[in-house]
Amino acid sequence: MRRFIQIQIAMLVLIPVFATAAWASMPADYDTVRLMLTAPDNQDLSMFDQETLIPVLVDIALNDDPEAAYHDPVVTSALKWLGSMHVPEAVEPLIENLDEYPTTCIYWLGTYASADAVNAIVPMLDSDDVSVRYEAAVALTTLPVGDAEDEAWIESLTDALERVTSMTASVQTDQDFMSALTDAATHLGRLLTEE
Repeated sequence: MRRFIQIQIAMLVLIPVFATAAWASMPADYDTVRLMLTAPDNQDLSMFDQETLIPVLVDIALNDDPEAAYHDPVVTSALKWLGSMHVPEAVEPLIENLDEYPTTCIYWLGTYASADAVNAIVPMLDSDDVSVRYEAAVALTTLPVGDAEDEAWIESLTDALERVTSMTASVQTDQDFMSALTDAATHLGRLLTEE
C-alpha cells in the first residue's frame, strides 16, 4: 500500500511536467495567440514553438482588424512580445505601428542595433507629445552596440548624434527632455567610438 501511494504521488508530480513539455512545442496559430493576447495578466506564450510564434505575432501586429474586439491591447501586446524576443523580424512591425503606439514602439526600437530602428526613433524627437519626445531621447540612450562594419548602422548613429547635439544647443524648457538628450548624445558618442 505504501508503494502504491508513493507511485500515486510521483504521478501527481510528474504529470504536469510531462504535460508542460508536450505543450512546449505547440505550433502557434493566429486565433489562439490572439486570444491569449486579450488577457492582460495571463500571457504565457512559452508553450508555442518560437519559429511559428514569430510570424504569427508579426501578422497580428501588422494586420489585426481594427474593428476586432480588444484590438489595441492585442496589438500592443504583440509588439511587446516581439520587442522582447529581440528578433530582427520585430523591427518592421514596430516601425509600422510607431504612429499608433508610439511609446511602446519607441521603447522596443531602442533595444535594437538597427539603422532602421534609429532612423525611426530620431524624427520622434520632434513630436508634439512631450512623453513621445522624452521616450525617443531615452531610447537613444539604450541602443546596444552594433556591427562596426555596417555602414548604414554607423551612418544612422552619426545622423542621430548630429540631431541630438543640435537640439541640446537650442533653448528648451523641458529639463527632463534636455537631460535625456544629453544622455543620448553621450551614449551615441560612446557607441560611435566603440564601433
